[in-house]
Amino acid sequence: MTIAKRECLALVLLSWVLAMPFLHGELVVTQVDFLARHPWNGLVDITYAIECNEVDLRGNRYHFLVSFEGRDRVMDKPIAMSTVSGPGVLIPVAAGGPYRVVWAADKDCPEFSSAAFDVKIKVKAVVADDPSRKYLVIDLSGGPSAKAYPCSFLSVAPAGGWTDDYKKDKLVLRRIPAGAFDMGSPENELGVWHDVEALHPAALTQDLYVGVFEVTQWQWERVMGNWPSHCANPAYRDTRPVEQVSYHDIRGAGVGAGWPASDAVDADSFLGRLRAKAGQAFDLPTEAQWEYACRAGTTTALNSGKDLTNDWGCPNMSEVGRYAFNRVENTSRDVNTTGGTAKVGSYQPNQWGLYDMHGNVREWCLDWWDWNDHSPQAVTDPKGLERGEVRMIRGGGWCDGAGNCRSAARIGGLQDGSSWDHGLRIVLTAPAVTPVKHTVEFDLGEHGTRTGGGQLVQEVKHGGSAVAPQVKPAPGWRFVGWSPDLDLASVNTSVAYKAQYEFEVKAEQYLVIDLSGGPTATSYPLSTLSAPPASGWTDVYKTTKLVLRKISAGTFYMGSPANELGREEDETRHLVTLTKDYYIGVFEVTQKQWELVMGNWPSYYANASYRQTRPVEQVSYDDIRGPDAGSGWPASNDVDANSFLGRLRAKTGLTLDLPTEAQWEYACRAGTTTALNSGKNLTAKKKCPNMTKVGRYYYSMSEYAYTAAVGSYSANQWGLYDMHGNVWEICLDWYEAIDYSSEAVTDPIGLDAATWRARRGGAFVWDAMYCRSANRGGTFPGLRDKEDGFRLASALPPVQ
Repeated sequence: MTIAKRECLALVLLSWVLAMPFLHGELVVTQVDFLARHPWNGLVDITYAIECNEVDLRGNRYHFLVSFEGRDRVMDKPIAMSTVSGPGVLIPVAAGGPYRVVWAADKDCPEFSSAAFDVKIKVKAVVADDPSRKYLVIDLSGGPSAKAYPCSFLSVAPAGGWTDDYKKDKLVLRRIPAGAFDMGSPENELGVWHDVEALHPAALTQDLYVGVFEVTQWQWERVMGNWPSHCANPAYRDTRPVEQVSYHDIRGAGVGAGWPASDAVDADSFLGRLRAKAGQAFDLPTEAQWEYACRAGTTTALNSGKDLTNDWGCPNMSEVGRYAFNRVENTSRDVNTTGGTAKVGSYQPNQWGLYDMHGNVREWCLDWWDWNDHSPQAVTDPKGLERGEVRMIRGGGWCDGAGNCRSAARIGGLQDGSSWDHGLRIVLTAPAVTPVKHTVEFDLGEHGTRTGGGQLVQEVKHGGSAVAPQVKPAPGWRFVGWSPDLDLASVNTSVAYKAQYEFEVKAEQYLVIDLSGGPTATSYPLSTLSAPPASGWTDVYKTTKLVLRKISAGTFYMGSPANELGREEDETRHLVTLTKDYYIGVFEVTQKQWELVMGNWPSYYANASYRQTRPVEQVSYDDIRGPDAGSGWPASNDVDANSFLGRLRAKTGLTLDLPTEAQWEYACRAGTTTALNSGKNLTAKKKCPNMTKVGRYYYSMSEYAYTAAVGSYSANQWGLYDMHGNVWEICLDWYEAIDYSSEAVTDPIGLDAATWRARRGGAFVWDAMYCRSANRGGTFPGLRDKEDGFRLASALPPVQ
């Protein structure tokens, strides 16, 4: 159905701006217009401008990239606009304009066979300094008759590596940051040409996209439609480098021969066709760009960090590229890849991931050369001679000895000359961009001072890193971290962090419940201690008395860091604040203490000679709180009258309970952020000596596993025992195997409903990883398991 003819073509355009990482100022896309080509050839010209009302964002200080989205208004569906090319699409532009780009509409939308469509176009602008644009990929699959070669970006190399697709229908370039290096070779380098390789400082001021591989024969055919190479066996040629191509073939013998006076290329040359269809000014590298990319930070003869041991045949050269001494002696056109050129990428890359910079084919560069030496003076963005006898060729080839393949080796070739070892690698120079900077602020609040580390206010380049200050807390306070969680490795927006503190918990008060009256007692007397007894916690405090420790309210990081050994998927680290002090048991509830409240001995490990100070087990959530009213948490904190807590509450007057997951982990950690509350991490997931010191677990015994008497292992910094191992400790919260939110929370009480109740701390038959502070588990409310016990908690103030 014809919607609009050429004379009244209905391209409806809407311009808008993506959220920008600026604290001030407004960026808008304006002056958006279009014009379909007449007579209709499938192309649409689109113009736009970029404006900003903030002086700091005008002119060349910041650069921007644009993207386009289309929607067919008749069919009400999105349409592709992958073939747009021109300023701002790949190469950033400054605020200003207008700029003109070209859209190959019929390539993206074959149904647009004539100028008859009704499209809405969105133009978006974003800041150019984008770390996701590490690799530039040109899609050549349309072949020599294509109207456009779409371009895209990758942030990392593909998970499966660079497959042959990236050596045939796709041509990939790697972004190389601007920088300085020593160009040339030292006097004592083996193989040095002393009269042409003088060592001198060189600086490149603009980032550069450089081909990851030499241009292959297939890629040349996709652009030019022919196969000019000598090593042309059809069974092997596709991913071999193209050769027997001249400087004129690549850039043209007309305007293409004008470098450095002009960077223009002939329309029918390889680069002329590539530029026209990809919309970018691809070119050969300058000699300085080539050597900078080749070296990738090295100063040795080879970019592997090694020098030559012989300037003809050298094993170090054999590692990095094809040359005269690691191939068979066969120079026929039909030779397989054991002779002649190798498939690109067959040898190890340099530190920037570029392959075959040494050997395989000599690579054409832009510069003129007349066999002159480098000047020893420092240079910036050198372009070579204004005129010379030959054009520069670098890297050596499959016919060369190792000396000619060095990073600094220089060779020349006639512009119209071609040889079976002359090929190319393409580059794209990015414009100089002053990157966006973001402000990172650190607020220490009233309870801390900076003692070192990063400044409190830092200006950071987009994608750069910041450094947190070192914090000294005021007396009586402890620094526990930052809110929000620090994310300083790659800063992409301005952010303010606030220091978080908690009161130091002092060993000042213990709550003691006297259970000696047994199950028939009418009450259980209460008392307090300001410190542990001089003789320590004797068995009295594990049998007839039950002791709890006061824990002050505070803030901590709950969950585990991403790199913690044994970490599971439901442990996302997040900031938790507990606003109320509470008491928690110094020990797990023992079998004797259970008997003095309930009048029975439910545990599996019931040897009368040892059971009294062992933790009670084979008790369920329902036994502890009750299956009726006691099952109502978090809607209600009521318990059944005949449950353990029901009886204990009635005889003490205290609202004793199980701890929430957050209360449990806060008490367990006692200020630590490590896997164990001893301040140590695991050295192995299963058997770990650090775990052996803090609790009973599977590898604590040589043969049969069983519970230990409570308090048999080291306590944490707050004097709490057996938080790791012995028995799983049932908590209040419902539990499902789902992760925490990363958002900060206050006094969390868990899910409203679920399948299991939470249990924490691991047990005597479990590996070390399951006994970590952050590990989480669940148990059915009615299940009685010999691994499951509990520890008491109580709200304050329990005693006046």
